[in-house]
Amino acid sequence: MTENEFEQSFQKAIKLSFFKSRDYNKEPPVIAIIFSNDKDGIESYRFLQNELTKDEISIVFRPIENEKMNLTIVDNKNSKVFNISDLNYSKSELTDFRKNGEFGKYCVFCISQIINNQLILSSVVREKPLMVSELVFSK
Repeated sequence: MTENEFEQSFQKAIKLSFFKSRDYNKEPPVIAIIFSNDKDGIESYRFLQNELTKDEISIVFRPIENEKMNLTIVDNKNSKVFNISDLNYSKSELTDFRKNGEFGKYCVFCISQIINNQLILSSVVREKPLMVSELVFSK
């Protein structure tokens, strides 16, 4: 998958959400990239699942405005960089995630959609959640 194909697929996302872990021994924290249609983003997500291990993926978060963020996913194995721009996010949710969540070595990165105000994980996530070892929050 080319960088352009990956970015076009993930650029359909509407929002990023952050879910902290209260007890890392029971569950890792979760970062969800949310789409309107549950089919959007699946090809790019499967690429990450099938081609990379959790230690070969880094994710960089760069807020650009009060409620907008750029996301960069780094494929450390193949030296590829995927950029997704202008995603909505909640500044207070991110602050709470970073300050009050319990972190270990890994975090779950997943694709999802919101149906009836509930976050629904894509079936590809339920089969095999994608773990990520490195999160970078820039200012």
